[in-house]
Amino acid sequence: MKLLPDRTEKYSSVLASAARFIEQNIDIFVEEQADRDERRSGELLMERGLGQLQLNVLQQLLAEEIREISLHQAHSPAESQFMLGKEEGLKRAEQVLKDLMDRAHIFYRRPGA
Repeated sequence: MKLLPDRTEKYSSVLASAARFIEQNIDIFVEEQADRDERRSGELLMERGLGQLQLNVLQQLLAEEIREISLHQAHSPAESQFMLGKEEGLKRAEQVLKDLMDRAHIFYRRPGA
C-alpha cells in the first residue's frame, strides 16, 4: 500500500513552511527564540514592578489623606460626622488595597524567592 499525498492547501502550507525551516540554521532559530522568551520575561517583570509601584504610591496617598482628615478640626457636629465617615471610608479603602497587595505579592513571587 502506498500513501498518496493530499494536495490540499493545508498540505501545501505545511510543505512550504517545512522547507523554509530546513533552510534556516537551526542554532540561530533556537537562539532567537530564547532571546524572545527572555525579553518577554523581562518585560513581564517590569510591568509587575510598575504595577506594584503604583499600588505603593496609592497606599501612601491614602495614608496621607487619612492623616489630614484626622487632623482637621470640625466646626459643627454634622461636619464632624461627615469627616468621621470620610475617614472610615478611606481607612477601609486602604485596608482593601493592602489585602490586594498581599494577594498580588503571593501570585507574583519569583520562583525560588
